[in-house]
Amino acid sequence: MRKTALLLALIAASNLHADTLGELKARLATLVATDTVSASVAVERTRLRDGKPDPTLPPASITINVEAGSDGFSMQIPSATLKAVSQETLNADPEAKKPLTAALEQISSRDLNNYLDAAPKLLNALANATVKSETTDTFNGAPTRLLTLELKPALSKQDAKYIKELDASAKIWLNADGDPVAAEQAFSMKGRAMLVISFEQENKERYSFLRVGDRLIVTEHHSHSEGSGAGENGGSDVRAKISLNELGG
Repeated sequence: MRKTALLLALIAASNLHADTLGELKARLATLVATDTVSASVAVERTRLRDGKPDPTLPPASITINVEAGSDGFSMQIPSATLKAVSQETLNADPEAKKPLTAALEQISSRDLNNYLDAAPKLLNALANATVKSETTDTFNGAPTRLLTLELKPALSKQDAKYIKELDASAKIWLNADGDPVAAEQAFSMKGRAMLVISFEQENKERYSFLRVGDRLIVTEHHSHSEGSGAGENGGSDVRAKISLNELGG
């Protein structure tokens, strides 16, 4: 009898977790991102070598203005930034460092759009997720529910040839309304390419979110990645802060 009661309790707890995750997915699916928003995205990128900032390449900071609405997405790079990038490009010294150019090359329109419409990317990450635990917690002093998840990213056939080990997990904090207010994600992988070259990669990311109309907006993002392969060890540390602007300002 006790074993039966324990089994029923475990099944009930599992269903509770599944319901919470299912409710989160359903809520994210309603965020169709048609409301118009404008923001300033400030990004700082630091190159890493052996786990520490690369002393030969100073950190680069770039600010880009973005706007998204039902008609699409647009981005504007300030003229001062474009001039600075041009100056780096015009430097004929092949050994000259070009931190702004490198930072700009790492910022894609897709990444910027994801900051203003975070729901699809989060939904994709949760596609094959399973709940390991659900607890109460706080975020910025407010009560939250904390979901701890195991992720199973889908790999293409090409990636599956090279990646032999892949571990991924996540934590998501939900407010009283069921909206995500923060998330953490970590993954590590090991593999081998061309039979003789082994590689390892680790990545950790943190996000803060804000619900704005029918959008989930990223307000802060920190990505830290390190990897090794073919005798080299490097990585990057990227921090982004997204500040909403007044429309028409």
